[in-house]
Amino acid sequence: MKFFLFFLITASMLFSNFEYNLIDNNSSSPTFNQEVGPQLLNTNQVTVHYFGHFN
Repeated sequence: MKFFLFFLITASMLFSNFEYNLIDNNSSSPTFNQEVGPQLLNTNQVTVHYFGHFN
């Protein structure tokens, strides 16, 4: 079990894509209708990326 968890965590880190851009659809945001991504943020901070879906 420990080997499987180690393999899963290692594989997810090796094949992760942290460079992406998405259109900001939040009308109250200063970057509304512009492409934003993690490279625009301060790289000395830890960030959490959540992609939710609401109906």
